[in-house]
Amino acid sequence: MSVSLPIWGHYMRQPFPSTDLISLTLAGMLSVAVPSAAFALPTPDDGDAPATAKPAQKTPAAPTESKPTGQGGSGSATEKKDESPARDGGTKEATAAKPASTPPNRGVVRSYSRASDWQLEFKPGLLRLYVDASTGDNFWYFTYKVVNRTGAERLWAPRFEFFSERGEIKISGREVPTRVTDQILELLGNPLLEDQNEILGDILIGEENAKEGLVVWPAGDADVNELTVFATGASGRVRKVPDALSGELKAERWTLRFNYHLPGDAVPRGSQPIEPSRADDDVKEGAERRPDDIGVWLWR
Repeated sequence: MSVSLPIWGHYMRQPFPSTDLISLTLAGMLSVAVPSAAFALPTPDDGDAPATAKPAQKTPAAPTESKPTGQGGSGSATEKKDESPARDGGTKEATAAKPASTPPNRGVVRSYSRASDWQLEFKPGLLRLYVDASTGDNFWYFTYKVVNRTGAERLWAPRFEFFSERGEIKISGREVPTRVTDQILELLGNPLLEDQNEILGDILIGEENAKEGLVVWPAGDADVNELTVFATGASGRVRKVPDALSGELKAERWTLRFNYHLPGDAVPRGSQPIEPSRADDDVKEGAERRPDDIGVWLWR
């Protein structure tokens, strides 16, 4: 018995006497037909290989951030966010530039609201000097009348300030004994006249609801020729303006001013009345002269 096998394009005929011989023949044929790489001998160990020059080692690349499998990626390397600092010491992300700071409220004027644009009718009285018989102290006082014609009830809580040509500044009611106020009220004999505490409160509409008040200041040095009285509270107008030094907003009120001129020494004149001046030429920008030409409205 013989077997024919194709090898390298032709047939080889050889006897096949036994099973062991057939196995050896097939193994030899496969070694020829299959590429040598599949049955190549193992590479000898480094110790058996001849000495050769080793190539220069490359610096390993920095590891990159990768997303774990199952969280939106397949485990491959992903691009790392660049958070390196910029050359100017900050991050590379642009930041909004801050505007330069400026003094607060420079040149800003906040005007009053129309709801507060009201004025009471104020009629100043005569200015007189009172001498306390028990102490010999001098006091200035004057009377006034205020009428509400605004169409609504108003709160009457006035403030009166007294200025003299010598630089004295006095606030009504301060440093004035109660007995002095009572003596002046008794001297004038007007049952409708109220002192500065009694007169506080709402003022109703109309002439029949007018209020009459008494204002007293300590005279100090009575040897003066010019006096000024400021009355605040007869108008609801208020505005806010920046302070000249700090720039902070401050409130100014629409205020009445009355000037009084004293001919000669006031002490010998005693309680002779002094009328408010009608020739008030000190009307600066923003001020308004009253229709009756007695006193001036101004911001203060």
